Amino acid sequence: MKRFVLSIILATMLVGMPSARSMTVGSDFGFEMKLPANWTAVNKNDVKSKPDMVKATFEAADKDKTLLDLPRELFEKLREKIAGGEVEYYYKNASPSFNISVYEDTGTLVRPGSDVKETCSLLPDELSSAVKRPVRVHECRSKQLGNVDALYLVVDAYRQGDKYIQYLIQKFPNRILMLTATSPGGKDFEAMKSEFDDIMKSFKLM
Repeated sequence: MKRFVLSIILATMLVGMPSARSMTVGSDFGFEMKLPANWTAVNKNDVKSKPDMVKATFEAADKDKTLLDLPRELFEKLREKIAGGEVEYYYKNASPSFNISVYEDTGTLVRPGSDVKETCSLLPDELSSAVKRPVRVHECRSKQLGNVDALYLVVDAYRQGDKYIQYLIQKFPNRILMLTATSPGGKDFEAMKSEFDDIMKSFKLM
């Protein structure tokens, strides 16, 4: 459960980056997803081949205090994942702006002998323990996502007052795919939620 919780937190720390041209995504993570015309994408190779983007990410995070008092374990893990090109980004070039990060890690959403309800009941305490402050889980439920089931979350972000939206898919028995929507400064949450949910209706795991 600890590894799963750390993965969730890391996925919410991945901030937006300069764009690459793309409209309809065939992801390196093995899925397809349709993006509106006012969106751009940055794939894993784009990130890995441009270390200046990683530097810009951490500079931006420092400026808006995204990583303020982030536990060292999470900070180092985050830097490693970004520098290693283990994330993809999709973000909107119009108002209200927000970005979607895609990240994959080891873990199991629902442990043998348990169910989604039990997983959801454990998440608030597990997330709070990991970031060392109270974390509220506003929504946690199973949701059909194209040809797979997903765990759908709306949770307090690391920055005080912000929330993020996350779809978690059990890609393989021990691999979780995470798609996370966040907005700059937590603005226009309801608009972000509506558009993100619409985009995810086109999701298809290959």
